[in-house]
Amino acid sequence: LASERFDVRGELRNPFAGFSALRLRAGVTDYAHDEVEDGAISTTFQNKAYDTRIELQHEPIAGFKGVVGLQTSQRKFSAEGEEAYVQPTVTRKVGVFVLEEYRLNDWYGDWRFEAALRHDRQTAKAETSGIERSHNGTSASLGAVWKFMPGYQIGTSFTRASRAPSAEELYARGLHMATSTYERGNADLRSETSQNSAVSLRKPSGGTTLGDSVFHNRLNNDTR
Repeated sequence: LASERFDVRGELRNPFAGFSALRLRAGVTDYAHDEVEDGAISTTFQNKAYDTRIELQHEPIAGFKGVVGLQTSQRKFSAEGEEAYVQPTVTRKVGVFVLEEYRLNDWYGDWRFEAALRHDRQTAKAETSGIERSHNGTSASLGAVWKFMPGYQIGTSFTRASRAPSAEELYARGLHMATSTYERGNADLRSETSQNSAVSLRKPSGGTTLGDSVFHNRLNNDTR
């Protein structure tokens, strides 16, 4: 097995008017391993990927603080040999997002409100067959925390998340010895969406801490 990863992170303060910070994170991964049977290599797996994330933090606007950003990634996967249950694939993703926060102090306590929105596009191409599938997905979340008395807070949240199927879920077809399973993908899979809501009561500080929550999760077009 051989694995190498390189990462870089940077931040520029006050890059231009209206923004307080520009942040960059990027990484490159090169991974490979051989499945050896009776002293001979039966299958070689390779995975080469990169990911980049850029964020811009804006100055407060009418009490709102937040960031806007862009994230991209690419993954090249291949398996050659007896256990090559997935043909070579290239998966590319690009997403844009925004996250905002607003705080309010009044006679009823301290409030924190959060909202986020993200849109992603993914393309996954099987190089041997030439089949390519594209998926779009939009995710959103709303949340609020109310500190109604010292040491106690109530939180509520709602999220809708979208997940595109992986290359393995789309194109796998064959025996996967590592998990002792026969995997069969479906190139017509749609994106999976989930809806999640929760209400919680917490006491995060003091000699005794406690937390209790009620939540509900629902999945549609489950790709598993």
